[in-house]
Amino acid sequence: MALGLYPAVSLRQARDRAFEARQCIAIGIDPTEQRREAQLKERGTFATLASDLMAKSGNLASSTTKKRQIWLNKYLLPAFGHRQLSEITATELRGFVTPIANAGQQETARRLLQFCSAIFEHAIGNAIVEHNPAQRLKPSAVFGPARTKSHAAITDPTELGELLRAIDTYQGHYTTAYALKIAPYVFVRPGELRRAEWSEVDLNAKGGALWTIPAAKMKMRRDHLIPLASQVVVLIRELQPLTGHGRYLFPSLRTNDRPMSNNTLNAAMRRLGYDGDTHTAHGFRSTASTLLHGQGVSSDLIEKQLAHEDYNATRAIYNRADMLPERRVMMQDWANYIEGMK
Repeated sequence: MALGLYPAVSLRQARDRAFEARQCIAIGIDPTEQRREAQLKERGTFATLASDLMAKSGNLASSTTKKRQIWLNKYLLPAFGHRQLSEITATELRGFVTPIANAGQQETARRLLQFCSAIFEHAIGNAIVEHNPAQRLKPSAVFGPARTKSHAAITDPTELGELLRAIDTYQGHYTTAYALKIAPYVFVRPGELRRAEWSEVDLNAKGGALWTIPAAKMKMRRDHLIPLASQVVVLIRELQPLTGHGRYLFPSLRTNDRPMSNNTLNAAMRRLGYDGDTHTAHGFRSTASTLLHGQGVSSDLIEKQLAHEDYNATRAIYNRADMLPERRVMMQDWANYIEGMK
């Protein structure tokens, strides 16, 4: 039986450990087996397995990782951190998430249950436990039907023109102004727009200017290509002397080391008189989708540009340039159309 490495373990400590081992043997306990069980027990705590899962989830977006760490610190570790994962039951998990949902945080409760399920699956994969009690709790049964709220969006062409003219009058910070001006053209989520980096933009790409959002930033976890219409290229070239020396196209007002806040664009929309029930920064995606579908543009083309496709494991490997020529034409046509509306 190994007692430790010298000099990290002193001779005195080694003698003490040997004495303890002999005492175990004297009463019929195998000290080696006892140590193994203690190690397995330590390995099997909720806190240990959650930490291990976090360390091995490097492909997740940084925002997801931050949310999970917040959930751990605020909710999960105080409730289950010291517990053996094998001892946690479905009844306990239900009792844990139900008060959170009843307090008006139904979506948080759903996400917590999903995260717990991921931790159990990780433990099953490492032969720590055999069952996933979180999987037995169907969200619809625990929380009732999911209540979703779509992002408000203007879909009337005349009202869209009014909105675009209002954006041109925005008197706030120039980075916010340029982000607002570019948003209607590119179909991206506000988080993807505000975190755009100069290294991702190629204004001289073969076939036309291109913005490549890396997989780490995308909800669907793969690179996404955004053809840039000529109107967007003009705006980016105007912005380049102002922020092109840094990392982000739209840096924070406080520091160039971070992108603008996730509330900046919607706050700017409110300053222009558009509240969250009228139109949001995210709503530009719905605006484009609705009007393009109304013009008879291929649904596959629109959905691909919105990065909505959900490819399953049996399909061929995703070709990130798929339909790119057609998307270039669509994006330029869309830019011309909204310029006409303005």
